[in-house]
Amino acid sequence: MFLTGGKYNFIKSRCLLEYAIYLRSNVSTEKAISYYLQAINLTPNDSYAYVGTAMCHFSMGRFRDALGFCKKADSIRFSKWNKAFLFIIYESLGETKSAEVTLQILKEHLKDNAAAASDQISAVYYYLGMYDKAEYYIKKALEMQPMDANIHYNLASIYIALNKLQEAKPELQFVLRTTISRRLKKYSLKRLKQITTLSDTPK
Repeated sequence: MFLTGGKYNFIKSRCLLEYAIYLRSNVSTEKAISYYLQAINLTPNDSYAYVGTAMCHFSMGRFRDALGFCKKADSIRFSKWNKAFLFIIYESLGETKSAEVTLQILKEHLKDNAAAASDQISAVYYYLGMYDKAEYYIKKALEMQPMDANIHYNLASIYIALNKLQEAKPELQFVLRTTISRRLKKYSLKRLKQITTLSDTPK
C-alpha cells in the first residue's frame, strides 16, 4: 500500500521538520529555514513549521521576519509557547505596548497566574539559549511563588547552563525536600549527579 495525498505530505513534512531541527542545532540556521519552508509548503496549517522558521530568524537577529512567522503559528494554533515567544519578539523589537498586550493574553490563558507566565517566558528564552534572560524571568516567577518546586528546578537548570554550579545545588536540594513528584525527584537527582561530574572535570 502506498501513501498518497495528505498522509504522504504530513509524513514528509515531519521528516523535513526533524532535519530542519538538526540543521538549526548543528549545521546552519539558514539551511534550516529552507527545510522549514518546504515543510510549510507541504502542510501549510502546521504551526510547528512556522515556529521553527521564526526561531531561526530570531536567532539571526531578524526579529521582524520572526514576528511574521510566529504570528502565523499563533493564528493556526493557540499555545502558551507561541504567546511567550511572541512576547519575546515584541520585547526584542522594542514594541512595548504589543508586548504588554501579549503578556496579558498569556496570563489570562494561564488563569491570571503571573508566575506561570514568567516561567513560560523563561522556558522559551532557555530553549533559545539566552540563559541570562531565562534567569531574569524565572527569578520573577520565584518571587511570586517561592515554594514552587518546579520553578526551583527550572532555576537550577538555568544555573547549570550558565555554569553556576554552586548556585544550582541548593535549588535542587529544595526540590528534593519539598516535592511529592517522583518524576521531579528523579530529574533533580540526575541534575545533582551532573553537577558533581562537571565539578570534578579538570578545567
